Order: sequence, then C-alpha cells, then structure tokens
Amino acid sequence: MPIPRSATERENMDIKPDVHTVRVLYRLGVSASMTVDAALDASRWMNPAFPGKVDGALWEIGRRWCRPTDPDCGECVVRDVCEKKL
Repeated sequence: MPIPRSATERENMDIKPDVHTVRVLYRLGVSASMTVDAALDASRWMNPAFPGKVDGALWEIGRRWCRPTDPDCGECVVRDVCEKKL
C-alpha cells in the first residue's frame, strides 16, 4: 500500500483495528464497545484529520500496559484519563 501523499489521503487513513487498539480504545472509554467498527469510530473522533496517527500509540499501550489479562494500570501512560473498563 503506498504511503498517503496528501492531506486528503491521510484523512482516509484509519487505525489498524487489531486486538490491542480495539481493547485500549474500549478500556479508555473512548470506544462504545470492543468491536472493529466502534474502534474505527473512536479513532476518527479522536483525530478526525488523520485517524491513523494514533495507531502506533494505541498498539504500544496495548502491548506494554493494557494487556488482556493482568493489565499494569499503575504504570500506564494514560492512567490519569482512562476509565479502566476491565
């Protein structure tokens, strides 16, 4: 897939809604449910100009702190704004 070259192309670039991004958006309280569609809607709401920009950060949070079991909420970089929907 070619790298988007214009602002218009970036507007259409979504997150990759994998298990990490879907889980983190839901637990943060930004996504209404743990579904791909809800995660895409949430990322578009968070950054309408370039939804895909938040993908890497969400993935990293999901891998390091917001694990499926035994999440490390106390060390998480978004702990102060997270609703902690576990």
